[in-house]
Amino acid sequence: MSVLPTAENTVSADSPDSTGPYVGELWSLTAGDRHAIFLGDGLWNVLSCINDEYTLEQIPGLVPEAKPPGQPASFYWADQFDALAAADGLRITWSEEILTYQAQGWDKIRKLRPATV
Repeated sequence: MSVLPTAENTVSADSPDSTGPYVGELWSLTAGDRHAIFLGDGLWNVLSCINDEYTLEQIPGLVPEAKPPGQPASFYWADQFDALAAADGLRITWSEEILTYQAQGWDKIRKLRPATV
């Protein structure tokens, strides 16, 4: 039986019988078809859509089910975003989202600023 990590009991990669989750690993969750990245101390990052924008959201106490083969390239925010988007079946990347947000911002500025000839 695997012990889930909490603040009191953090699973360590040094434990020979441990199967994780380890900090930075991507896992599928028992609740639905979502995925999360373990941050430690019972916290997980999930990809959420808030106000039509995707972002990472920290959620405590999720229950991991299985570790899929596609893992984040690193613990950097953008790599976590890309790994979660791919695992959740979304066709987006962090760099594409940044370009979209930037274009939307410029559109808002152009609408607020009077046209100059």
